[in-house]
Amino acid sequence: MPGAPPPTQPTQHDYSTPVQERPNRGQPPQRFTFPSNQFGKRGRPLCDYLQWFDTAQSDEDKAHVEQTARWARERYQRMKQEEQQEAKRKQEQEEIRIRRENIERQEAEAREAERERKRERARRAKEASPEAIRKGKYPRCTQ
Repeated sequence: MPGAPPPTQPTQHDYSTPVQERPNRGQPPQRFTFPSNQFGKRGRPLCDYLQWFDTAQSDEDKAHVEQTARWARERYQRMKQEEQQEAKRKQEQEEIRIRRENIERQEAEAREAERERKRERARRAKEASPEAIRKGKYPRCTQ
């Protein structure tokens, strides 16, 4: 750079200008080069300024983070437990539905067997003799 002192010479400091303070007094962060419109109004990503971040946490901050994490764990456990209960409830409902269908099917089969038995009884009565029905030897109600 023209006008800049060579790096071996100590620079003279003008005490009238304020000095910019950085939390980390090491080297300034390395800037990445990005296309000009990549970020738009959002600005640069935080990873550009990672060296400037203050990573020390107070006890209150640590307690807050731990409490937030504990609440998140409890919410997750409750969610898992509710999912298990819901799955168990659905399975029990499915078993009840299957049992009910089996009972209804057995009842329908029993009704159909009873109808068939009555039809068979009526056929035998008709085959025996049409006059026997009139004489009263067989029950009049054969259905």
